[in-house]
Amino acid sequence: MEDDHKNAKILADGLKNLDPLIEVHEPDTNIVIIEFLKNTVLSKIITELGQEGILAFTISKKKIRFVTHYGIQEDDIQYGIETIRNVIQKY
Repeated sequence: MEDDHKNAKILADGLKNLDPLIEVHEPDTNIVIIEFLKNTVLSKIITELGQEGILAFTISKKKIRFVTHYGIQEDDIQYGIETIRNVIQKY
């Protein structure tokens, strides 16, 4: 579980400067939440991320949740940061 928390911190830090209209909530556990400060169709982002192998879930009209867990390595987190960046920039 310690690695999961570390990976969540790496993910959150990597997403912080993604876009000025996105707020990344500091993780307390292995859950990272990003909040969109502008109206965005989150379902499109979730679908596209899923096609790239990244599972995420909406938790409100403006928030997406990512969870790090056993089996996810730091290389996976780096891939996730780049992929999330590329997808979000489209919207």
